[in-house]
Amino acid sequence: MFDPLDLAIIDRVYDAAWAQLEAREPFRDKERDGERQDVLRKLIMDDTGTTTIEFDALYDKVLADRPQSLPAFTTFKRLKFTPADPPIRCRRGVEDEAS
Repeated sequence: MFDPLDLAIIDRVYDAAWAQLEAREPFRDKERDGERQDVLRKLIMDDTGTTTIEFDALYDKVLADRPQSLPAFTTFKRLKFTPADPPIRCRRGVEDEAS
């Protein structure tokens, strides 16, 4: 059983780790975020152990143990790019002719 302080630390580790994962994978398929969050929760509980829970130690362990090859953390929504007009290039000190 976890005491209230341990549960609060676990919640904060989850929030911080999820924010880090979102920042690292901005182009992920967001429709799969629920699956990623489930994997993250399980990972946190697996990494919690039976000793005293410390935020920094648990947070670092969770990010280090994040499964790099797990599809939940590596599948991105494919972006579709449309060709644009080529950029107008100008030399330094010379005004752009299109202006």
